[in-house]
Amino acid sequence: MTAPTVTSVPAAEQGLAEFDRTTSRWGQLTMLAGLAISLAGPLYLVFFGGLDVSATQLWTAFAAVAAVFMMIWIVEPVTYFPILGPAAMYQAFMIGNISSKLLPSALVAQNRIGAKPGT
Repeated sequence: MTAPTVTSVPAAEQGLAEFDRTTSRWGQLTMLAGLAISLAGPLYLVFFGGLDVSATQLWTAFAAVAAVFMMIWIVEPVTYFPILGPAAMYQAFMIGNISSKLLPSALVAQNRIGAKPGT
């Protein structure tokens, strides 16, 4: 019998893989927490604030907003991900102000240290 071959993975790659796993786990949790917090106020007003909002009015308002912002919801993640990478995407969407502050900062930092985009 031959012994199983052990593939040696450099420590830097192991560290980056662990960082990606941790970032994905905490990024998803914080995004869900942000969603819950941002919806808490409007849901409170609808159910306990005495507002007379029907489901039709709610869906009409959502459709109006979706029609205006749908392209942004698709284009931003697709264009920013290759530059920022998964960890910065979670941070960027929680912080906001991506195109005028975070993206230029990431590009300058990557250029300064000679890093590849997405790292």
